[in-house]
Amino acid sequence: MELFRKKGLTREDRLAGARGALLSQCITPAFVFDQGQLSNNLERLLGGVQPLGCRVLYPLKSASWAPLLRWLAPRVDGFAVSSLFEARFAREVAGPQKAIHLTTPGLKEEDLEELGSLCDCIAFNSETQWARLATRKFDRSSHGLRVNPQLSMVNDNRYDPCRINSKLGVPLSRISELTTAKPRLFDELQGLHFHTNCLSEDWSPLLLTVDRLRRWISPLLERASWINLGGGYLVDEETDFRPLAEAISILSGQFGLQVFIEPGTGIINSAGSFVSRVIDLFESDGKIVVILDTTVNHMPEVFEYQFKPDVSNAVLDGLFKYVLAGCSCLAGDVFGEYAFEQPLEIGSTIVFANLGAYSLVKAHMFNGINLPNIYSLSSSGELSLSKTFSYSDFTVRYKVDANEIN
Repeated sequence: MELFRKKGLTREDRLAGARGALLSQCITPAFVFDQGQLSNNLERLLGGVQPLGCRVLYPLKSASWAPLLRWLAPRVDGFAVSSLFEARFAREVAGPQKAIHLTTPGLKEEDLEELGSLCDCIAFNSETQWARLATRKFDRSSHGLRVNPQLSMVNDNRYDPCRINSKLGVPLSRISELTTAKPRLFDELQGLHFHTNCLSEDWSPLLLTVDRLRRWISPLLERASWINLGGGYLVDEETDFRPLAEAISILSGQFGLQVFIEPGTGIINSAGSFVSRVIDLFESDGKIVVILDTTVNHMPEVFEYQFKPDVSNAVLDGLFKYVLAGCSCLAGDVFGEYAFEQPLEIGSTIVFANLGAYSLVKAHMFNGINLPNIYSLSSSGELSLSKTFSYSDFTVRYKVDANEIN
């Protein structure tokens, strides 16, 4: 099945002329960051959010490419991280002034001291994590609690933070019980964090969530100084920000909270493309299979969640139909069936669009297939190669050196 979260091609994706010719110059396989699209996405988001008094954090989990983070650092209020390595990376890029928020179910006690020096806000994920670790004092970090609002907004359990038996956050009903049974438990609480949605084009579910928190845990909202609303929301030209404005008005007006959000996919997804080339074609059981020089290893969510990625130059009713497949030995290394107006041949360029988020950060070298080259496409239309990978990137992971090979 196709993953529910995929959007259709943007207008920019459908501009096949000059941009397509430019991308065909890439040494493939290649990942391309479109800085113009990235700038448009961020400008649209900030234009709707910042006037409401809400601060924007970019989550490294979406895409952690250093040039991207350096470009974002002066434009956003900080970064959201989920591990010690991400926290180190974010602080190196952001410098001392930007905010860094962390929440993770995998918090280790031995990492806490360093995280407390790197992060401005740490949201503890569970009741036990809070009870064991939240009393630790650090000069920099403010301590908060991740809440599971128990309000599912996502149809697919694999993406639903509020699923039954969720590992993400303390259930709202349990927090309500604890504030009565153990009134001193949250004496050190300074903030709250929640995340309920995934690629929603409507901010109304966020307002529903905030209203639910107000009804269930007002005492904690009154105690806290900040709240992180998580991510999972998309922005386009038609986005109605009024539900978000009302939610922020409740949180900041009624409770005096500093409000943060951390959109990732909404900023980066449409700014990322994969460029590949056809390296083989053959008939298999009545269909033409096309082998590309890329693989689902480079965009693992295609295989993990079985969605069909967008292809920029594909059409619905094209005369020439193909099964696009990756070049690994994995039988399921297949992108799907696509149709084109012109026939493909060895050397033809295929551009996968809307893959800026959760692709490069998950890409790996199964079968020893090299990672894609990384390019930047500037707002002025200049394509530049930023990063290549080599055999040493493959062998270093397995602690191989030349002497051992010989």
